[in-house]
Amino acid sequence: MGDTIHRRMLRETVNERCAQDARWAMAVSRVLQGLMDGYWDTAYVHSLVQKWNRYEYDIYDAYAFAQCHAALHMGKVLYRMIQVGAPPQPDNQVRENNRTLNQLPAPFHARFLASNQDDDGFLAWEEPVFFESIIESVGPVEIVPGLLPLEVGYTDGSRTLLHFAQERGVARWPYGSDTIYLYKVIDDTLWTPGIEPPPLAWQLTMHSAKHHS
Repeated sequence: MGDTIHRRMLRETVNERCAQDARWAMAVSRVLQGLMDGYWDTAYVHSLVQKWNRYEYDIYDAYAFAQCHAALHMGKVLYRMIQVGAPPQPDNQVRENNRTLNQLPAPFHARFLASNQDDDGFLAWEEPVFFESIIESVGPVEIVPGLLPLEVGYTDGSRTLLHFAQERGVARWPYGSDTIYLYKVIDDTLWTPGIEPPPLAWQLTMHSAKHHS
C-alpha cells in the first residue's frame, strides 16, 4: 500500500497519544489483539480495514478501526449494504469489475477506475435512499442523493478515516466479498471519528463482536 501522507499523520497521532497516556497504548493494544484473534466478524472488519491476513494489522490499523467502530456505535455514522453478486477482481481487471458494478440495483450506480490516488472510483445514487443505524432505537434514515468514494480490495485504516473526514463516508468493496458496504457520516461536527477517553473507548470498541445488518 506504500507510505502516504494520511498514514504518516495517523502514525504521528497514535504515537503521540500513546506516549502521553498509557491507557491509550493499552486500549489500542487490546484492539489489535482482538483483530488478530478474530474477535469481530471478519466481513465487518474488512469493510473498514483489510490486509492480506489478520496478522498484518498494526496498532495504527487498530486505532483507526476503533475510531470507526465507536463512531458507528455512537450513531455518528450510518451504514447500508448492497449485494453486488460477485467479489472484486484485482485492480488490472477494470472491465470485469465494472461489469459487476453495472448490475447494481437502482438507484445506485458505480464506476471502478483503478486509481492510484486516494480512491478507486465512485458510487452514487440519484434519488433519496435509506441508511441504517447500529443503534437499535434509531429507525432508517433517509439520505439525499449523493456520491461516495469507492474503495476496492485491501485498504488500511488511515485511508478509511481519510474518507470519513474528507468525503464524509466511503463505499467499501473488500476482496472476497459480494457485498458493498456504504458508510455515511451524519454528524456535522465529526471531522475524524472521535472516541472517548480510553476506559469508555474500550467499552464502545468491545460493545459488539458482530456487525448488525
